[in-house]
Amino acid sequence: MKSLRETMVLDSSESFGVPFGQKECLTRRLSNILEQYPQGITPFLEFIQNADDSGARNVKIVRGIRNSQHKFIQNTHTHTQTQVLSHVNFGEKSLISKEMKSWQGPSILIYNDSTFTESDFRNIARIGQGSKMASLEKTGRFGLGFCSSYHWTDVVSFVSGCSFCVFDPHLKYIPNTQEPGLRVNFCKNTKLREQFKDQFDPYCIFGNDMKHSFKGTLFRFPIRNASHKSEISDRYFTSKEIRSLLQNKFRNAVQDTLVFLRNVESIEVFEQTSMTESMKLLYRASARGRSSVKEREEWNRIPSYIAGSR
Repeated sequence: MKSLRETMVLDSSESFGVPFGQKECLTRRLSNILEQYPQGITPFLEFIQNADDSGARNVKIVRGIRNSQHKFIQNTHTHTQTQVLSHVNFGEKSLISKEMKSWQGPSILIYNDSTFTESDFRNIARIGQGSKMASLEKTGRFGLGFCSSYHWTDVVSFVSGCSFCVFDPHLKYIPNTQEPGLRVNFCKNTKLREQFKDQFDPYCIFGNDMKHSFKGTLFRFPIRNASHKSEISDRYFTSKEIRSLLQNKFRNAVQDTLVFLRNVESIEVFEQTSMTESMKLLYRASARGRSSVKEREEWNRIPSYIAGSR
């Protein structure tokens, strides 16, 4: 039971006072986090590590090339993680808000074949407070590494299971919400796919139809450009720069990256010139000798021993 004083404060909050207190600007926090993570190939490496932590076995990066008919590049590989660079726009009419139009252009897509648990949804929304903190078996950096994707974009989105999620730290792209994000259960209302066709089109790959539960996780990072007024970063990447990162720096680092992974066995980079043509493999890196269940168990036993669990 509330005291008389508590009741007076609640019943006359406007005359008694106004909401006031310490709080942190989310965009400023993200901007400060980016200072800890260099630009360049760092976000690619972070998401490969996240894929490894989730148990993914393969990573595929697809570099799309602009063509006259289609702007986004898609592939249909399964049981892999895929990073997709697409260079053109999707439709701009049936979106969750008109403000989202500017994020229908070039993007990076990252897919893996694991599905979020409820714990995963909670952790990804807690900056730097992920469950990895309590587990030495996971070599990621407590969730902060995920935020390195804000080098690329201001609007991170992903699909996993029945959930479509969008992060909006600026609070200006998602309608009618005071929260910096939105989670939609599209399985409960299959008509959403038609009502928001242009919004959901980029995610309808790898067997996902935005109507039924998706057995995997697909992240989308639309690339920030010069027209976006961002409080997170004033840096934007051109398609040419990202191509260069994949063809040069990432290519040079990819083989060494595999040494530190427990589950990922193969990283491949593809090129696709249109939605109707098959992908062209540009290069592949693989870790041999870890393909059997026994080999993976032996490898995973090392951090368990350090943690004192054996």
